[in-house]
Amino acid sequence: MIRQSHSDSPAAKPSAPEPRPPAAGAPSWAVGTFRGYDAGERTTVEVTVLQGGSVTGTAGSRAFAGSLEDRRLIAGTHHFRIERVGNGFIATDENDSRHQVVFSLVGPGDAQLPR
Repeated sequence: MIRQSHSDSPAAKPSAPEPRPPAAGAPSWAVGTFRGYDAGERTTVEVTVLQGGSVTGTAGSRAFAGSLEDRRLIAGTHHFRIERVGNGFIATDENDSRHQVVFSLVGPGDAQLPR
Protein backbone atom coordinates (compact mmCIF):
# COMPACT_ATOMS: atom_id res chain seq x y z
CA MET A 1 0.00 0.00 0.00
CA ILE A 2 1.34 3.40 -0.97
CA ARG A 3 0.62 6.25 1.35
CA GLN A 4 0.13 9.75 0.05
CA SER A 5 2.33 12.30 1.77
CA HIS A 6 0.96 15.61 2.93
CA SER A 7 2.95 17.37 0.23
CA ASP A 8 0.96 15.46 -2.42
CA SER A 9 -2.40 16.49 -1.00
CA PRO A 10 -4.23 19.34 -2.67
CA ALA A 11 -3.36 22.70 -1.18
CA ALA A 12 -6.04 24.37 0.85
CA LYS A 13 -7.62 27.18 -1.12
CA PRO A 14 -7.35 30.58 0.55
CA SER A 15 -10.69 31.95 1.57
CA ALA A 16 -12.02 34.78 -0.56
CA PRO A 17 -11.99 38.20 1.10
CA GLU A 18 -15.34 39.32 2.40
CA PRO A 19 -16.99 41.79 0.05
CA ARG A 20 -16.89 45.39 1.21
CA PRO A 21 -20.05 47.45 1.02
CA PRO A 22 -19.93 50.13 -1.66
CA ALA A 23 -18.73 53.55 -0.54
CA ALA A 24 -21.52 55.84 0.50
CA GLY A 25 -20.35 58.55 -1.88
CA ALA A 26 -21.72 62.05 -1.75
CA PRO A 27 -25.01 62.97 -0.10
CA SER A 28 -27.64 63.78 -2.75
CA TRP A 29 -27.79 67.45 -1.73
CA ALA A 30 -24.03 67.80 -2.36
CA VAL A 31 -24.15 66.58 -5.98
CA GLY A 32 -23.74 69.28 -8.61
CA THR A 33 -21.49 72.23 -9.38
CA PHE A 34 -20.84 74.77 -6.62
CA ARG A 35 -18.98 78.07 -6.45
CA GLY A 36 -17.52 79.91 -3.51
CA TYR A 37 -14.86 82.42 -2.54
CA ASP A 38 -11.88 81.29 -0.47
CA ALA A 39 -10.79 84.39 1.43
CA GLY A 40 -7.72 82.62 2.83
CA GLU A 41 -6.48 81.77 -0.66
CA ARG A 42 -8.01 84.97 -2.14
CA THR A 43 -9.58 83.12 -5.04
CA THR A 44 -12.87 81.86 -6.43
CA VAL A 45 -13.30 78.10 -6.12
CA GLU A 46 -15.59 75.95 -8.24
CA VAL A 47 -16.21 72.28 -7.46
CA THR A 48 -18.22 69.64 -9.26
CA VAL A 49 -19.35 66.68 -7.15
CA LEU A 50 -20.55 63.47 -8.82
CA GLN A 51 -22.93 60.94 -7.25
CA GLY A 52 -20.13 58.46 -6.58
CA GLY A 53 -18.20 61.11 -4.65
CA SER A 54 -15.60 62.10 -7.26
CA VAL A 55 -14.72 65.79 -7.15
CA THR A 56 -13.07 68.03 -9.73
CA GLY A 57 -12.58 71.74 -9.51
CA THR A 58 -10.60 74.89 -9.94
CA ALA A 59 -9.20 77.34 -7.44
CA GLY A 60 -8.42 80.42 -9.48
CA SER A 61 -6.52 79.01 -12.46
CA ARG A 62 -5.38 75.83 -10.66
CA ALA A 63 -7.26 72.58 -11.28
CA PHE A 64 -7.63 69.96 -8.56
CA ALA A 65 -9.29 66.61 -7.99
CA GLY A 66 -10.59 64.96 -4.88
CA SER A 67 -13.48 63.13 -3.30
CA LEU A 68 -16.49 63.66 -1.11
CA GLU A 69 -17.81 60.90 1.09
CA ASP A 70 -20.54 61.54 3.61
CA ARG A 71 -19.49 64.94 4.95
CA ARG A 72 -15.75 64.91 4.29
CA LEU A 73 -14.42 66.76 1.26
CA ILE A 74 -10.88 66.23 0.05
CA ALA A 75 -10.03 68.94 -2.47
CA GLY A 76 -6.45 68.75 -3.65
CA THR A 77 -4.31 68.98 -0.52
CA HIS A 78 -7.10 70.43 1.65
CA HIS A 79 -9.38 68.33 3.85
CA PHE A 80 -12.73 69.82 4.84
CA ARG A 81 -15.82 68.91 6.84
CA ILE A 82 -18.96 70.11 5.11
CA GLU A 83 -22.34 71.22 6.42
CA ARG A 84 -25.39 71.80 4.28
CA VAL A 85 -26.61 75.39 4.13
CA GLY A 86 -29.46 76.43 1.81
CA ASN A 87 -28.67 75.36 -1.74
CA GLY A 88 -25.01 74.75 -0.94
CA PHE A 89 -22.65 74.02 1.90
CA ILE A 90 -19.96 75.42 4.15
CA ALA A 91 -16.58 73.70 3.95
CA THR A 92 -14.46 74.04 7.11
CA ASP A 93 -10.78 73.09 6.94
CA GLU A 94 -10.05 70.19 9.31
CA ASN A 95 -6.71 71.77 10.28
CA ASP A 96 -7.89 75.37 10.69
CA SER A 97 -11.51 76.02 11.64
CA ARG A 98 -11.08 79.70 10.65
CA HIS A 99 -10.53 78.59 7.03
CA GLN A 100 -14.04 78.25 5.62
CA VAL A 101 -15.52 78.46 2.14
CA VAL A 102 -19.25 78.97 1.56
CA PHE A 103 -20.39 77.22 -1.63
CA SER A 104 -23.63 77.86 -3.55
CA LEU A 105 -25.12 75.58 -6.19
CA VAL A 106 -24.56 76.95 -9.71
CA GLY A 107 -25.11 73.85 -11.87
CA PRO A 108 -27.41 70.86 -12.10
CA GLY A 109 -27.75 68.72 -9.04
CA ASP A 110 -27.97 65.59 -11.14
CA ALA A 111 -24.32 65.12 -12.11
CA GLN A 112 -23.59 61.44 -12.63
CA LEU A 113 -20.63 59.23 -13.28
CA PRO A 114 -20.05 58.56 -16.98
CA ARG A 115 -21.57 55.28 -18.13
